[in-house]
Amino acid sequence: MRIHHLILVLSLWLSVFPAYGGASETLVVKISTGEYPPFTSEGLASKGFVNNIVKEAFALEGVKTEFRFLPWQRAYRDMVDGSVQASSYWYKNDARAAVALFSDEILEESFYFFSLKRPTPLSWNTLTDLKDLKIGVTQGYTYTDEFWLLGEQETLHLDIVKTDDINLRKLFNRRIDIFPMGYEAGLTLLMNKYPHNVRDQVVLVKKPLMTQKAYLLVSKKTINAEAIIMSFNKGLKSLKRSGRYQSLYQDRFIKNVPEHLRIPAK
Repeated sequence: MRIHHLILVLSLWLSVFPAYGGASETLVVKISTGEYPPFTSEGLASKGFVNNIVKEAFALEGVKTEFRFLPWQRAYRDMVDGSVQASSYWYKNDARAAVALFSDEILEESFYFFSLKRPTPLSWNTLTDLKDLKIGVTQGYTYTDEFWLLGEQETLHLDIVKTDDINLRKLFNRRIDIFPMGYEAGLTLLMNKYPHNVRDQVVLVKKPLMTQKAYLLVSKKTINAEAIIMSFNKGLKSLKRSGRYQSLYQDRFIKNVPEHLRIPAK
């Protein structure tokens, strides 16, 4: 079975990259990505937890990776049109499934609303409970279909900007009331960029907007897309089986999170 797998992968690779037939050559996958620390970031030595997982999983299969950091919408567009072979990382939806293959799950991530402290803590049960608030959203993010639909219907008042950091500054300036961020990405931004007295103004609305699974996408325009996915999935399984994935996962996160920014224990 292992020999059959190896022959299949090599034959698919070589059908596209015949120059890699020499023993000294190394296969390279070009991957678009963006800024979303701690999971993806050009400024981190590891390029972020997810990108590091992607790199190490491929490396176990003898494949090198080349990351291209771009604005998120362009990162996705470059993957779709085949300018790069893959993109790290995205949630699953029908539109993406039409143009890309999905890897095995890399990560599960929850999004929460962040707000400034108020006399009565903010809470919600359904999204329509938030209809009187101005909600900041970040361009290129997925959120949920219901969230976007309520925005299109103007039931929710959405204010779209380019980055989480802009949204956070607008929150501090009271130009928006709340905005959703991935929990760990939000904490990373708050704890690393803002002083103690500023970030202490922010609280977490302790009900997640969504919990999503994240994947590596490989463009269907890449002739060897199935081989790329097969190699990555095999390497990812090896990382998890060896305990390496779990070790990196534990190291990714900010320690000593303030009480008002902690999520409820499951």
